[in-house]
Amino acid sequence: LALLHQQSLRGTERKREGNIMAESSPNGPRISYYFDVISPYSAFAWFVLQRYRNEWKDKVAIDLKPFFLGGVMKATKNKPPGLSIPPKVRYLAGDLKRNRVLFQCNILPMPANFFSEVSRNILRLQRVLVAAQAHDVPRQKIESLITAFTKAVHLDRSFRDSENNLLIDNQFICKCMQTAGIWL
Repeated sequence: LALLHQQSLRGTERKREGNIMAESSPNGPRISYYFDVISPYSAFAWFVLQRYRNEWKDKVAIDLKPFFLGGVMKATKNKPPGLSIPPKVRYLAGDLKRNRVLFQCNILPMPANFFSEVSRNILRLQRVLVAAQAHDVPRQKIESLITAFTKAVHLDRSFRDSENNLLIDNQFICKCMQTAGIWL
């Protein structure tokens, strides 16, 4: 999800590239972080990036590139792991368990309504992130919004009902935006 490559950059100023925001670093490595907040692997990657942010400050440029994973799956005629053949589903469960330990991030199980509602409604969150970038919301607030969405989807039981359903609606989005310090 995150592609690391060397690229010389000019200056240390904030830089816009298309619809993504990048913090420039002088001649340092660059990470292009492609993510969909629905993916537990994006959650692991995001929390690792946040864990090392102070150590990497002014040394690594991170480009934030939200995308809709469901659209990629549909365009490539790929099936999500949870709808695949049973051995792949079992492997996924074990892999997530290993990654919880490896990345020290205890994400919640997949919502019960993942394929019926969550996978469609997650597009709204990705659109909010793209809109925030397009409207020059400060980078720190965008990062806070990514964190708020990621925690709400993967870590916070208060957004789930007793049957482990996750409801992504306007109230969900507004609460996350307020958590991130973005007021409507």
